[in-house]
Amino acid sequence: MIITVSENKGIRCQVSDLVLTVDADKISGNLSLKTALNLPIAPLNESPDNLIAGAGEYEIDGIKVKGHEVVGESTEKELKTIYEVAFDEIKLCFLGGLKSGLDEATLDHLGEIDVLFLNVGAPYMTAKQASALIKTLEPKAIIPVTKNIKELASELGQKPEAIEKWVVKGKDIAELNSKIIYIKE
Repeated sequence: MIITVSENKGIRCQVSDLVLTVDADKISGNLSLKTALNLPIAPLNESPDNLIAGAGEYEIDGIKVKGHEVVGESTEKELKTIYEVAFDEIKLCFLGGLKSGLDEATLDHLGEIDVLFLNVGAPYMTAKQASALIKTLEPKAIIPVTKNIKELASELGQKPEAIEKWVVKGKDIAELNSKIIYIKE
């Protein structure tokens, strides 16, 4: 799997010809996820078939997705969803722009996570909140989506090096222990 991150273009995970994008400005690839969606939702005839926005279980092109609504942060104007994705034998979790941690019910639904994607720093979770959540979830790898990761790295006692993309296989994940993978544009 090849993973790239851009604050403007979102997250892109690719295996062969299969492409998953998350929070990208333009809907592209085989499957696109939106962790935050303005309400009301556009009529179905205006939404692309490969866009998932909201809670539920989905499978497109062999990519399995479970969406969980973030009840405490969803409002009348915005629906927030976190996603668990099984893609190429790697379990990904996309938290999007959470402003606080997850409630117990959502934590109970999440299983083992290989790669956790999250935003850290204003207006999102603080590094301390993110660190506590990471310790609870125990992912093998953490990919911050925001540029400023110094506070999170300090909280976790790590000094990650910046890379342009991360190429990873399922067997490589097992060796990691909540390691920050810093992908820059």
